[in-house]
Amino acid sequence: MLRIIATRHLRGARYGYLTDDDLVRIVAERERSDLKDWTKHDYKIFFRRFLEWLGEDVSWIKVRSPQNDLKTEDMLTTDEVQAMIDAAARLQDKALVAHYPANYRVRDVRDDTSLR
Repeated sequence: MLRIIATRHLRGARYGYLTDDDLVRIVAERERSDLKDWTKHDYKIFFRRFLEWLGEDVSWIKVRSPQNDLKTEDMLTTDEVQAMIDAAARLQDKALVAHYPANYRVRDVRDDTSLR
């Protein structure tokens, strides 16, 4: 992430020598880019934490979660989830798909002791 910011935005400057105008320009360029909203969100969080680590004032960098445009019709139905469970070859895969409605991430399932 730092390499991307450095190659695309720093124009030869070093992090320690950036002015406030440089920081504003970097955030504005990211915000105006064609990236997806969640990618922009993640960039701003990362850049903000990095600048905090450098001791910079980052109160001006506002990070808001983008709107979730997921619609009900985009969600899997109970029958679709059951078909995926039936099609899974391994028990692990069946368990993973069965927990889909709970919005588990892989690490959540891996760390969930109730699944052992």
